Amino acid sequence: MTASALGAGMAEQDLLDDDLRALDREAEERGASGLDAIRAAVDRMRGDGDRDRLAWALPPLARAFALCEKFEEAEAAANEALAHFRVNGSVRGQAFALNALGVTALRRGVPSRALEVAGEAVVLARAAEDPVLQVRIANTLGIVLNDIGRLPEAVQIFEEGLRASRGFLGEAVVLRLRSNLSLALGRWALKEHDDGVAETTWRPRAERAIELMVPTLQTWREEKKWVEISNALDHLAISHIVLGDLAAAHASLDEAESLMDASAPHSMVFFSCARARAHLHANEPQLALQALERGRVAADSRGGHMHMDELFRLKSQAHEARGEWHDALVAHKRFHELRSRMVLERAEQQASALVVALSTERALRQVSEERDRAERAHLEARHDQLTGLANRRRFDEFLAGVLPRASDQHPVSLVLIDLDHFKSINDRYRHLAGDAALRWVATHLQAQCRQTDLPARLGGDEFALVLSAPLAVAHHVCNRLRVAVAERATGLPADVTIRLSAGIAEATAPCDAVHLFKRADEALYAAKAAGRDAVHDDIPDARHG
Repeated sequence: MTASALGAGMAEQDLLDDDLRALDREAEERGASGLDAIRAAVDRMRGDGDRDRLAWALPPLARAFALCEKFEEAEAAANEALAHFRVNGSVRGQAFALNALGVTALRRGVPSRALEVAGEAVVLARAAEDPVLQVRIANTLGIVLNDIGRLPEAVQIFEEGLRASRGFLGEAVVLRLRSNLSLALGRWALKEHDDGVAETTWRPRAERAIELMVPTLQTWREEKKWVEISNALDHLAISHIVLGDLAAAHASLDEAESLMDASAPHSMVFFSCARARAHLHANEPQLALQALERGRVAADSRGGHMHMDELFRLKSQAHEARGEWHDALVAHKRFHELRSRMVLERAEQQASALVVALSTERALRQVSEERDRAERAHLEARHDQLTGLANRRRFDEFLAGVLPRASDQHPVSLVLIDLDHFKSINDRYRHLAGDAALRWVATHLQAQCRQTDLPARLGGDEFALVLSAPLAVAHHVCNRLRVAVAERATGLPADVTIRLSAGIAEATAPCDAVHLFKRADEALYAAKAAGRDAVHDDIPDARHG
């Protein structure tokens, strides 16, 4: 699957066309730099008044706004799309819009909100069976879980996204997912290492993290994706530190620093913690403190708070290594304060996630019930309630659909059937017997059909059969049907024998349905005129063209 596959899983009724997919790719691949082009396209759609197409363009706009830190505009665009999709019942569209809200909350530094909307989005994406969207949302939700320290859950959701991505592994969104999974595995391995877990548990995680990152980095180097390379090198350094390869860790961090966006406080704090860890592992506490101070200054200047608990924990270790007990205690108290606050936040997030899960289950049940009702209504509108066969509306649609493809190699035969003397059954035995006779004929009519054929009840005692077969085959089918229905009928008086007359017309080229119907009707009239209980074929001549 190529880049054009982004969003290709959207259902036809969701109206996602090539132009909308192009906007989606613009947001996915260019991010903030694509904002002006996306906003201009959205303005044009708004002017055209096409609300359905506009709804699909708004989430990419929201993501671009979020990457430019225009958070109010991002939320407004995503919420407008979400409201539209909830009204028209698009599960896929709701997931699409919720993911944009999750990205916005993530960029805004509100993990509880990001967790809430991304958790709902991932459930809806699974229900919609859209693998591309599942990968995107796995990235959003996994990043949130990773940032708040729920590492096993982050790995689980990233792994789910990676399994869904098997058909389009080269896509930008999949490369980011591999990088994020590598980070989660590296951090999980690091935590287990620090907690004294057996090496046989954490080492495979760190090694797999490197295996995931190396080819991803190579692709980004070829594409000159400098921001992605910087973030990936940070992630790679963590695994090198866990495995004790400090030279490789410092090399990764040196390159990452040369490419880093210093205006991103979360990135700077994470980088500073990674650098400090490498120095602490090398017994260089003063260098570790210098790295941590850079991270603290960046966070204070830009309002970042992600990873600050880890920063103060490492700061406490560095002071302790230098024998600076008072400073170590101050730093540890700050770490404990931040970690306690995080525990409370996580409890709130878990409660919120539970509410979201319950609400999502209810929403999915409602969507499923609405879909079932719509399917039942569609079925009832096109099927005869008494016999279960197609009704006249479905018959007309089917015949109009197959006739344009009729040819000498693929002929279509139309059979019209009337029951002989059916009125006498109704008059003598009342309508219950008449209904039983109609169901009896319908059962045998259905039994003569293949999946490519269509049996129908046109009304009263009039039936039809559309066969993807030549006239001779249709004639044999009708004779078998005529013999079968004349057998002792279940649910009818013993003295009732059902007879029928049939007329057949064949199309060996595209033709008008009304004209073919007229020919079959003439053949049926000939069968009745000949004494009934018979099958007559229409013989095309100059009159029929």
